[in-house]
Amino acid sequence: MAVKRYAAVDQQNAAFGFHPLHYVCDTTAELPSSGLKLGDTALTKDTNAQYKAASATTWVSVLSASSATPFSKSVTFSDVTTVSPATVVVWQAPYACTLTAMKGYRVGGTGATVNAYRNTTPTNVRSSNLSITSAATWMDGGALQNTAFAVGDSLLFGLVTVTGSVTQVTIQLNFTRP
Repeated sequence: MAVKRYAAVDQQNAAFGFHPLHYVCDTTAELPSSGLKLGDTALTKDTNAQYKAASATTWVSVLSASSATPFSKSVTFSDVTTVSPATVVVWQAPYACTLTAMKGYRVGGTGATVNAYRNTTPTNVRSSNLSITSAATWMDGGALQNTAFAVGDSLLFGLVTVTGSVTQVTIQLNFTRP
């Protein structure tokens, strides 16, 4: 049996990227290996030749093979004279996602250190603070830890220290989600 694909609108519009799509196929091997999005569903035949929902583990492995959607979250600490160290809560994850990069940027002064945290009982995303040693240059945060964010996790940004008359510090985290 060929895979049948049904869109909420119609088959013709499915080619234009409308989701959710619903797949009906004889085996999970017939499921598409890419292009699936959150909310798509699949039915496959079980051993009794009855259609049933594809198993969650199969669906997740197929879904994760498709490209992840990148996004970022950032905060800017700014003051006309000099910024002060602070930690602020900026976001609560409405979906599971994975942290992929941390960047820092500084205007003025001679240095700043920053970090980001998952949850209000802080779990650092870097083992040590990111030192922003060069002004007007995006600094890469390097190796990260605690990168898996679950639904409901909080994201906090921390301006830990400043040296000199730093007037602006931006921290950006890049994420992906299925």
